[in-house]
Amino acid sequence: PGPTPTPSPTPTPPPPAPDLSGSYKSASQYTLAPGEVLTFTIRLHNSGTLTATADVTDPVPAELAYVAGSVTGGGLYDAGTTTVLWTDVVVPPGGDVPLSFAVTAGVTVEKPTVVTNTATVVADEATLELKAPVLLLPEPTGEDGVPPVVHSLTIDEQDVLPSPEVTLHISATDNVGVEWMYITEWQLATEPWPHWEIAQSSGWVDFEPDYPWTLGDQDGVHFVGVWVSDAAFNRSELNRRGLDFASLVRPGATVREKRVVPYLVYYEEGVDVTATLTPESGDPDLYVWYPDNFLGPDQKSTLPEGYTDEVHFTTPKAGPYLFIVYGYTDAVYDLTIEPAGGPRAWGMSGALHAAGAVASNKASGLDTEPVLSVAGLDPLGSAVGPDGPYFLYMPAVMSGAP
Repeated sequence: PGPTPTPSPTPTPPPPAPDLSGSYKSASQYTLAPGEVLTFTIRLHNSGTLTATADVTDPVPAELAYVAGSVTGGGLYDAGTTTVLWTDVVVPPGGDVPLSFAVTAGVTVEKPTVVTNTATVVADEATLELKAPVLLLPEPTGEDGVPPVVHSLTIDEQDVLPSPEVTLHISATDNVGVEWMYITEWQLATEPWPHWEIAQSSGWVDFEPDYPWTLGDQDGVHFVGVWVSDAAFNRSELNRRGLDFASLVRPGATVREKRVVPYLVYYEEGVDVTATLTPESGDPDLYVWYPDNFLGPDQKSTLPEGYTDEVHFTTPKAGPYLFIVYGYTDAVYDLTIEPAGGPRAWGMSGALHAAGAVASNKASGLDTEPVLSVAGLDPLGSAVGPDGPYFLYMPAVMSGAP
């Protein structure tokens, strides 16, 4: 028989507070040509337990022009400072408030130029910067200046993967034709703090809509992104359409004491999920966070050493679910997550029932979401586009380096 469990102390919940850290900004399209209209949308999301009141300031870049009367959500446009303003925006706990306005190209550029629109959100002594880049295109000429567009990338056929050998499914188009692609994979490093780091890159290779790939040899979540280029060397921009995640879940994984191994799985609403953590040695624990929650875990099982941890829940909303294996001590473990979820990246009333018939006497663990709130929801914030593609010309020799 296993050790006799003793009741665990009730953890101290975090103090009630608003939390707008899950807010984001997006553009209705990723390129803007002369004569086109583009809409910026700021989506304020409050994952806290109290109502948030926010002031939002959004200067329109000099390269863009505000479309008169387009602001929504009670905002105002100040023509003197070319700034869109929202004051005292109320966001209830668990609520979303969209704020938007439209722009056109305000200048004529000679070559494709990236313009970044940055909004500042001030709420309850916290300040956020929300950014959305747009590629400003020149007037059409006889030469091809239109960059290709990536419509989607998915990793294999599901999010829970037992093997690193996968197929990347990539959809991209161009006004003439897509020639090359550049693939980068990121993994989540947890030391000295959580951050996304590049695991590997392909270099510029011939474009293939179904491309074999081997994920890096690290258990947990991996992100893969793709840039594409046409024959005129116009390159796409990386955005969430060209980015996907998958979680490598293999037997005999390891976690160090007080460290974590994170897994992400996308589910639609109403899916019955079971996650089982079986220790081979040591004492790992299992935590689950639902989409948009950066506070305490929605599910957890922290049984004593020698017990199998398991959680059951029905997904209350569509989105990415974060599973964390936490090392209460150094541990070797087997994890299963069913069903396998995905394949879909960020699309963006509680669990119906939870397991855990055996109590724990553990006095420490994870009280708040320790990974995505520090590293960021995905690697986009730190992703740097590759150079090229280009051809290198040398005396008497021409070598292609796409």
